[in-house]
Amino acid sequence: MDRFRLRTREQAADRLHFAMSEDKNSRQLKRRAELASQLGNYIQDCNLTQMEAARLLGVNQPRVNDLLRGRLYRFSVGALLEMMDRANIQVEIQVKFPPLP
Repeated sequence: MDRFRLRTREQAADRLHFAMSEDKNSRQLKRRAELASQLGNYIQDCNLTQMEAARLLGVNQPRVNDLLRGRLYRFSVGALLEMMDRANIQVEIQVKFPPLP
């Protein structure tokens, strides 16, 4: 099977540029884009085929293709975190509170 090429974070940001305001939906998109980008980088760094990545992540090959093509609307944050967990990728969450009035 052919190796795949990963879209860079900049390409994904360009694709989502129209939705990058600070409303709730765009913040959710940014979270998904960051998780998907990190997961895609891991797949690429390990030189996995889409089939190998699918087995590792516990999904089918078309799902991996969607991930690598930046089709973020097909993934929830929870689904991306679950795939990262299956690949033993540690995720750290940082919480920032707004300044107190």
